[in-house]
Amino acid sequence: MTKHLFSFSGIINSLFLGLIAYQLLFCAFGLFNTFSGNGRYASGDFIEYWSAFVVTLSGANPYDGEQILSVQRSLRNQLEPLMMWNPPWLLILLGPILCLPWKLAVFSWFTASLLSFVCASYLLIFKLYPPNTRLLSNFTLLLALLSFPPLWACLELGQIGCFLFLGVVLVWYGLKAHKPMLGGLGMVLLSLKPHLFLLVFLIFLFFWIRKVFLSTLFYTVLFQAFLILLLLVFDSSLISNWLYSATKGDPSGIAVNTSSWIGVTPFSALRSLAWSAESRILLYKLSWLAPCFGLLYLFKEVLAAKSQSVSMARLKDCFPVIVLVSFLTSPFGWFFDLVSIAIIVPYCLWSKFSSMLLWLLFLSGSIHYNSVAKLHHELFWFLPLLALIYFTPGLMRNHHGSS
Repeated sequence: MTKHLFSFSGIINSLFLGLIAYQLLFCAFGLFNTFSGNGRYASGDFIEYWSAFVVTLSGANPYDGEQILSVQRSLRNQLEPLMMWNPPWLLILLGPILCLPWKLAVFSWFTASLLSFVCASYLLIFKLYPPNTRLLSNFTLLLALLSFPPLWACLELGQIGCFLFLGVVLVWYGLKAHKPMLGGLGMVLLSLKPHLFLLVFLIFLFFWIRKVFLSTLFYTVLFQAFLILLLLVFDSSLISNWLYSATKGDPSGIAVNTSSWIGVTPFSALRSLAWSAESRILLYKLSWLAPCFGLLYLFKEVLAAKSQSVSMARLKDCFPVIVLVSFLTSPFGWFFDLVSIAIIVPYCLWSKFSSMLLWLLFLSGSIHYNSVAKLHHELFWFLPLLALIYFTPGLMRNHHGSS
């Protein structure tokens, strides 16, 4: 197989090192300001999870904006609540961190997030990608993963993207290595933001109806049932409160409704063009049909794989593309949610053209992320990501057909 790695890899390594060094300094300065009481690094969105846990312990509804706002105002000045719209089993999975005092919880959350990303990166480099490709040194690949701009947006805001990335990698590793327990654990992590992985769940059901699928499904149901049972024992109203908020919004009416969100995915960005609140709600409802476009695309890839005599078993190696398409066709998502598509970075570096797109994403994403004026939805990511979706499946089939 032809090697397409840039000949000036030393320059690329230096660029990655520079980006990481800059981000680490930014991170250290941000954490210092946060602990001195003058900043919000790693706590901007983390406060929604922590306050939801505190409200739940008090016996109140963690999806009630008034209850959440009262806790958050005790920590900082806020005009409206930052709501946790995630399923309530997040409070159990991440409870050991959320039960800590505020400042210690912030630091522990940041540490756990970074460790989750590093663990997932280790599995990608040493377990999932074939070691005989020799297209990129492990060191360069690790630098590429650590300099992925959405990672630093996720760490700065204290979001759960790194845990989702670990879940994505565990699902893929569980399927490839026939470790269904790890795959089941990964599926439970993905359930923390299910709207981002609708296509992943559907493809999982369609393509892996085999022994490894059944075993993974068994552990997924087992882990999920255990979490739900704990929720019912702790507070039987948590699940019904979550379902109410997911369908009708904040019961107190003071939180921003999800139908007005304008995120980074194409279908949520279209809502910025809505001419009225009613049309925005209509576009929000229609965006839930977006995964159908991803299904059509992936069925096309399946047919192309069959015509090239590529076995269906090797389609498991296209899991990173399934994740990427799932994100791009999700009803809504944010810049920090894109952490999980780092799973496709090594494949992109096999192709000179795709790697050029990747460098463009890294540089533009880093410049944008560190700029003073940030776009609410990062439109410049759309075309390069769509190009990667178009080129990468063929690269995967060609690689696995020749390896």
